[in-house]
Amino acid sequence: MKNEFLCSEVRKEPSVSNGPVWIRLPREGRRCPHTNLTRASLNKLILGDKPKVESIALKGEGTARGVRLIRLSSLLDYLDSLAHG
Repeated sequence: MKNEFLCSEVRKEPSVSNGPVWIRLPREGRRCPHTNLTRASLNKLILGDKPKVESIALKGEGTARGVRLIRLSSLLDYLDSLAHG
């Protein structure tokens, strides 16, 4: 069976309705199940000189690729700030 999950849970955080603390970027062409944002939209929020949302990059020693994780509470707080002015 192919990967059915768009974002993987890493650890639960009580302040986000028992949701994950960190989420992975969805695969290309998929949307985040927590926000319905595309991978490209999320990248705009987490990358650059002054990212609007907190994220970390995990890369193993000697590996060419890594995993980018987004702090879900930071993402939801940012979206909430847009909604409320």
